[in-house]
Amino acid sequence: MDTEKIMERTLDDWAEELNADMKVDKYELDDECARQACVYTKWALLSALASKERDWRQKELDELNAILDNEIRTDPGKFGISDIKENAVKSVIAKDPGIMGLKADVIEATAYAKFFNSATSACDQKKTMLRMLGDLWISEYYSDVQIKKGEGEERLRERMKTRKTGRK
Repeated sequence: MDTEKIMERTLDDWAEELNADMKVDKYELDDECARQACVYTKWALLSALASKERDWRQKELDELNAILDNEIRTDPGKFGISDIKENAVKSVIAKDPGIMGLKADVIEATAYAKFFNSATSACDQKKTMLRMLGDLWISEYYSDVQIKKGEGEERLRERMKTRKTGRK
């Protein structure tokens, strides 16, 4: 997927897709586990592409900033300043429409990069959850209440209560 296409969709659209990918069918754990690697790869790739887009936009901003800084110091009168002071140069650069547009682009690209980074964390959490669900399923599958010979109904209830609450 092209990095610019990532940002054609809104973060809300991406969030809906992430929520769909994070849902788990506890009755199909084998399929969920098999699919998890592909889901993680998808979101990790999107995270890398979003970070790349953010870095490119930051590079464009830095380059324009350097060009403007040089132009201002070379011909300050062209920019309406008579004395080359650092605060005056920074002020002119900050007011430049190109700089303001690129700053907005960097902010937007950063939001996407952070979202996709969080998506990979969500995939890690899903992996842990799948492992826990698998462990729970196995423990339920193999657990049995065993009645010892001669044990009365009341004693059995007491053991069951202790097992559930963890108290004696």
